[in-house]
Amino acid sequence: MIADRSISRKAGDDRIVTQAQSQVQSFFDELKNGTQNYRTIASLDEQIAQEYRGRCILELLQNAHDALANVECDDVRQIAFVLSTSSEPVLLVGNSGHPFRIKDFKGICQLGQSPKDPNESVGNKGLGFRSVLEVSSCPDIWSIAPPRSDTSFVFRFDPSVSNQVATAAQTLEKQGLMVRSPFDPRIPLVDWTEGQLNQFRKRLSATDFNSASEAKKFLSPYLFPLQIEGVLPEVEELLSAGYATVIRLRLDGGRVGTSEEAVQSVKDQLQKLDAQSMISLSPCTIHCARYLPQP
Repeated sequence: MIADRSISRKAGDDRIVTQAQSQVQSFFDELKNGTQNYRTIASLDEQIAQEYRGRCILELLQNAHDALANVECDDVRQIAFVLSTSSEPVLLVGNSGHPFRIKDFKGICQLGQSPKDPNESVGNKGLGFRSVLEVSSCPDIWSIAPPRSDTSFVFRFDPSVSNQVATAAQTLEKQGLMVRSPFDPRIPLVDWTEGQLNQFRKRLSATDFNSASEAKKFLSPYLFPLQIEGVLPEVEELLSAGYATVIRLRLDGGRVGTSEEAVQSVKDQLQKLDAQSMISLSPCTIHCARYLPQP
């Protein structure tokens, strides 16, 4: 399984770079054209994180339940919540359901673009995953290749990507079309002509518009999947135990809270999990393992 995953991860990594580069090109096209859809998306990210506050465990459970819906009848159906309250607290959420497919990957990287059928899924709006931003600003996703697929998706989101795009914006203004993508130096940052570059520069100078500031303040980093190098032991342990997808949340408190608040929120939500969720999720036989080491 390890060797197969390393081969399939190469295919997944290529798609991760393509997705991130597509998003960064869209951002610069908007700057050039004077549109600001990226601001709307960033605002929605913030609103969703607030509206789904206190729901991340339930939302992750619903997503895991949906992944279990299409597995074979005799397959083990299990979900694991593993909370480590060490010096760097982490929550792992694993499920043995259907791994990430290409459409699942694209859906999670685009706000409100879930591929789920609302008639077949508990969660289907494509918004619930944003609930994790209450407790973690840097979610990781590890998923093996689905059956009859050569692509596995192992990726992360990181707020620092906005700074990378901001640096690229400054370089584009100064050096022009020679600037390369922050996601792959083999790829040009934009696919513009010289005329389009001049249009971009003219707009910035005419409006005193700062493209780097726009990236730092308003560009949602949760549109830009990033590659993950290697395999973490705690993730590998769950994957080796039969879990197909593992979400790893570094409990840093998101962008507005503290690590202590994040850990307490996760503990509180886990304690309420059974009463809140089992009625709606009862058609599936789910093994839910919870480990709560004390600090």
